[in-house]
Amino acid sequence: MLEIDPNLPETHANMGIALAEMQQFADAETSLRQAIRLRPNYPEAINNLGMVLSERGNIDEAIALYQQVCNLQPGSHESQNNLANALLAHGKVDEALAVYRSLLSSPQPAPLIHSNYLFALNYDPHISVDQLAAEHRRWAEAHADQLSIDSPHFTQSPDPDRRLRIGYHGSFFPDNPATTFMLAPLANRNRQQFEVILYDDNRRPGTSNDSTAGLADRIIKTGGMNNSDFAQKVRDDQVDILIDLFGHIGEHRLQAFAIHLAPVQITYLGYCNTTGMRSIDYLITDEICDPREYDSRYVEKLIRLPGGFCCFSPPPDSPPPNASPALQRDGQITFGSFHTLAKINRDVIRVWAALLRQVPRSRLFIVRNTLTGSAITRLQQWFTEENINPDRIELRSQLPAAGHWALYHEIDISLDVWPWSGHTTACESLWMGVPIITQLGNTHAGRMVASVLTHCGRSEWIAKDEHAYIEIAQKLSEDATSLAKLRSRLREEFAASPLCDGQHFAGELESAFRNAWQTWCEQQHK
Repeated sequence: MLEIDPNLPETHANMGIALAEMQQFADAETSLRQAIRLRPNYPEAINNLGMVLSERGNIDEAIALYQQVCNLQPGSHESQNNLANALLAHGKVDEALAVYRSLLSSPQPAPLIHSNYLFALNYDPHISVDQLAAEHRRWAEAHADQLSIDSPHFTQSPDPDRRLRIGYHGSFFPDNPATTFMLAPLANRNRQQFEVILYDDNRRPGTSNDSTAGLADRIIKTGGMNNSDFAQKVRDDQVDILIDLFGHIGEHRLQAFAIHLAPVQITYLGYCNTTGMRSIDYLITDEICDPREYDSRYVEKLIRLPGGFCCFSPPPDSPPPNASPALQRDGQITFGSFHTLAKINRDVIRVWAALLRQVPRSRLFIVRNTLTGSAITRLQQWFTEENINPDRIELRSQLPAAGHWALYHEIDISLDVWPWSGHTTACESLWMGVPIITQLGNTHAGRMVASVLTHCGRSEWIAKDEHAYIEIAQKLSEDATSLAKLRSRLREEFAASPLCDGQHFAGELESAFRNAWQTWCEQQHK
């Protein structure tokens, strides 16, 4: 088409969409900009350019483009949702929530937009746990409960001891944390007792995950299916236990789960809160993330795994821990944070600044690919307000050529965040020999790192409040030589913990599956 007529804006716009689908974002940007040059107020091209720029980390311009589309098409829910998503990616949680709320005030808001709002609420340090639970139940009342069947009929044999067919519904692409934490239970599963089907909803062309190949009896690509086809496929497969790995993240299929696709339905790992749905029977967690008094916050029944709710599988090509950065800097301690910007709120900065004042010869290193433009300005302003010299703060958006694992070679101590703690970051940090300090929260999201530290035998790095958080970090930073010795043995210590014992973890998880199945069988015989 471009050879026939190089001046058709629609062709350039469509080329941009195709290139973006292929993850060729630089070329996609070129095509979309050309479409906009040919037609300056082209809302579809402007919106898609915003999406491409978001992928490339240019969030400020993406936000401006989404705002432009909102002005051109005031009723466009897609552009408003994209705007809210971009604001959240840039750490502007309050602004993102305001846009989501305006969308929810419209008649019949889309369920995925409503889920994006729930996802963002977990970052809000001021929302109460009761309000958070109520908002999740409100989603289910609006989008799922009316689809639920009180007494669904299944043809599976209610034999409590037979081999079970387990279905996992997730997006199995590289660098997805849920994929990382699923490798151990898949690799160590009891094949005599459990058949496994992966329903792979990865919708990114060219990003299939080779690490899951061979770990399941079948892998079924569901990314192109609508909910009805997906539901029919699961039913045809006669799945006994269906596990949701999305929760309210991404393009989930919770509405399909609402119509009861399997006798037992479980949500696990992908999300840090209740689904709010009565058709989801169980949520898998542990005693640290969810103490007994938390039961009333969930619609699901809680299954608490004794050895922790997750098992970490580090990539085989991860580099080894390096020598102590502090000793290379004449004893200067480098604190580090690699968390998503939505987790780095004003309260977190206030406590980090107090820590820097308490440890005068220290610096703070913050890295995130979205840490550009106004996000840098905001963090710099917050530290200035706390009277922290800018020379002590290093803000970076570019990853080293060796990948994000090499970032841990530059820091001595990782600093966790709240109210949503950095679960994957904590596991990566410990694997790289870097201790992490966390503050015990009052939600599942705020207690995941506490669970990691408890089950790897390092509960002394869990603070009960801000004062203890600073005190623990200060104590660790006082002796650079001891910190270097800790760095040299922490990976081995972590690897020997339950958090890396795939065989034991798989046994605990499968025992939970068997118990849930037996409960269902008992109900059928009543």
